[in-house]
Amino acid sequence: YTLSLYVALPSWVIQINLLKRKVASAELLLSSERLSYNAALVQDPWIASKNMVSEVKSPLYHTYIPSATKKIRTLILGRRSMHSYSDLNFSSDDLTVVAVRDGKNETLLLTFCYMFHDNKSPPAELWKLVDAAEKSKRLLVICADANTHHTVLGSSDTNERGDSLLNFIMISNLDIATYTGPISKNVLKVTLY
Repeated sequence: YTLSLYVALPSWVIQINLLKRKVASAELLLSSERLSYNAALVQDPWIASKNMVSEVKSPLYHTYIPSATKKIRTLILGRRSMHSYSDLNFSSDDLTVVAVRDGKNETLLLTFCYMFHDNKSPPAELWKLVDAAEKSKRLLVICADANTHHTVLGSSDTNERGDSLLNFIMISNLDIATYTGPISKNVLKVTLY
């Protein structure tokens, strides 16, 4: 199997696609002790049965998933020592949002968004989240598997979804870091903050 690891900003967060594999899930937990990250933004966790996430439970981490999901595509592992909680006001099937409080009682919204290729990009839930974060002056980090193509974002071509995502980034005034996937240079992993 291929274990894809994308180091995102801030440096204590990783973004990873487990490719729905049990072995990759186990490797994620084993690596958590070596890499000392505080949060892992996970795409395609291994689902054993009845839409239940398996093999990503650890005494070191809380597992955050949207509560009412049809199909779990994203989750966030947060180190238990962090002051964090799932923000279900914004979470949806393809959007997991965790609020993390720092020592000054300021809240960072840590978000993983899977932009399914058949759905609108970016999804309405992400627009709503960015608007709410801006109004409340909360810091926001969005990691995404965007399933888009745009030359400005590092792809070799541009598609309509890529135009839509770039428009979203510019309107939202977000900073961006992009990573291409290990299999295709057109598959973008996007971090917005």
